[in-house]
Amino acid sequence: MADPHLSVAISVDHDAISDSIRRGDTVVKLSHAEFGPRVGAKRILDLLEYRGIPATWFVPGHTLTTFT
Repeated sequence: MADPHLSVAISVDHDAISDSIRRGDTVVKLSHAEFGPRVGAKRILDLLEYRGIPATWFVPGHTLTTFT
């Protein structure tokens, strides 16, 4: 019998400002890239926890050391 659970893969780009720094983007573009680690990641983690959904995150070292 088939498993009644649904499997879904969600991919989140969590580079934050690391790629913008590499490209030499303007300060305005850098500020746009700060939403993810400062606000967005917490919202996603809260939703996953609320729903009991396990997740694995791959985060660039620069993002990890800058925003933790």
